[in-house]
Amino acid sequence: MVKNIIYCDEKVAILEAMGVDYLFSLDYTMEFGAMTPQQFSSELLVKTFRARHVVCGFNYRYGYKAEGDSRMLIQQGCILGFDVSVMDPVSIDGSVVSSTLIRGLIAQGEMEECSRYLGRNYAIGGRVIEGNHIGRTIGFPTCNITVDETMVAPANGVYVTNCRVDGQLHPSITNVGSKPTIGMYHKNVETHLLDFSGNLYGREIRVEFLKKLRDERKFENVEALAEEIQRNCRTAREYHGMLKKQSV
Repeated sequence: MVKNIIYCDEKVAILEAMGVDYLFSLDYTMEFGAMTPQQFSSELLVKTFRARHVVCGFNYRYGYKAEGDSRMLIQQGCILGFDVSVMDPVSIDGSVVSSTLIRGLIAQGEMEECSRYLGRNYAIGGRVIEGNHIGRTIGFPTCNITVDETMVAPANGVYVTNCRVDGQLHPSITNVGSKPTIGMYHKNVETHLLDFSGNLYGREIRVEFLKKLRDERKFENVEALAEEIQRNCRTAREYHGMLKKQSV
């Protein structure tokens, strides 16, 4: 399954900010997937949406087995009466911006590079669940969420992050991984909000990834882990402070 790099609500907000008045999101069904390119153009674009002008990407594919491309769409437009604009590729430092490229950067933990191509910070979210309370016992309480299987999971490691709660951003630091020092767990995301107190159990949060600090590794004991977390938190505070100065 191809993993997502954006949530539906994020996509809606971006399109709305760009001035889109109406948005239709179609469920993918077997019947939809079996449509030939010709059926897609005539039945969906013309009969259903009464399209007069269609915009697509330079590498757009559509129809059964992706048999249709932008050239075929232009041909269909000439026959059926709609115009087609094909968008040119967008490149950064010689690399074409694509979801495939961005997925690879996320999977490698290259979050700063990812933000350049994505145009925003990559984020994953979920409901805060009960953890093993190890973080609280060593002075670093965390919000634990299970990895969203529909989204690309960042590489295991420790990251400088922002945590969004009820629309409010909080500076934070996040570990992605299986917590090898404590024991082997399923991959999860646990976030420590810097200078925050309060109970977030059961609340929906969204974690924005800014920069990877280090790979996940196993420490000799919990004390050594706590010392490393302290160092990571200091580094995260410095990074957030730098970002705050840059935004002034």
